[in-house]
Amino acid sequence: MDEDRPRALIVEDNAAVRSLLRDVLGEWGFDVVAVAASGEEGVELAERFRPAVVVMDYRMPGIDGLEATRRIREVAPGTRVVVISASEGPAMDGAAAAAGAFAYVPKGSAGELRRALHQAADADLAGAAGSTRRVRGGRRGR
Repeated sequence: MDEDRPRALIVEDNAAVRSLLRDVLGEWGFDVVAVAASGEEGVELAERFRPAVVVMDYRMPGIDGLEATRRIREVAPGTRVVVISASEGPAMDGAAAAAGAFAYVPKGSAGELRRALHQAADADLAGAAGSTRRVRGGRRGR
């Protein structure tokens, strides 16, 4: 574990995507402390490791990413969750915000995901309150 790098948890049911995210987050300066294949496991690991950020897939078997986000916000309120999904649109933004996510990023938007994760980690370091932000094309909104 590297104390100078923000701690991250990956919650994704697809093993290939989990592996890719682990590699990419490491390249982006994050210390991936755990990976989970389900929402339930993600909640348990978030409570145990208290990461700065969580990359959360939206669609998973069992509890989905939004319910897992709600539960993580309860058990680890200082953790910022960035929800990722193959689906796009204002409904996804609103659903992620309602669940307490820091941001929602469409899958395949690597630049947006990187920005969102670094903003979430910076908010954690600054001790910011849990306001939800949308990170789209480099802009921030509420």
